[in-house]
Amino acid sequence: MDSVIGKLTSFAASAECITKSLEECKTSDDVIIKNASSVNEVLKSQWMANFWKTNENLSNSQNNFQLKFFSSQLEEVVVGLWNATVTRQTTKSIQDKTIATLRQLCYDLLSSPLCANVRPTDPRHSTYLHRRVMMATKAGKGWMDIGNYECAEAILLRAKEDSEKLQALFKSSSTVIT
Repeated sequence: MDSVIGKLTSFAASAECITKSLEECKTSDDVIIKNASSVNEVLKSQWMANFWKTNENLSNSQNNFQLKFFSSQLEEVVVGLWNATVTRQTTKSIQDKTIATLRQLCYDLLSSPLCANVRPTDPRHSTYLHRRVMMATKAGKGWMDIGNYECAEAILLRAKEDSEKLQALFKSSSTVIT
């Protein structure tokens, strides 16, 4: 498990490097998009899919703790990447395509099993879903702004699904209270 955590930590470090390059404003948009694509490829890789299939029901509490700790660290990396993207956008020092790509990556990371460590019964679940809806809608708008309607539609459909989950969560919590 330690080698797996090492691989996951290296993966998170790759995303964090994108954040650092955004903050330093020294990296071209092409390089940023290439790095984001590399992170996305690993996220969607067969290795990652196999990892989650074999570790869905973690019985070892030590492994479960390590993964939850990693998950919360990765979520912080995602928020940092999102914030660095917003900062670069406000200074107009980044192309719209790069913004849309980075926002998509942030959403993909946040909605992956790597960050989905909050159980539906946890009070933080609504905050997690709200963040996903916000990220997806802003990424969708970014794709629409550059005319990539196919990507916009795909992520906005995911935002709709997340929004429906959030709505169901609110409805279920209101019926529990009454």
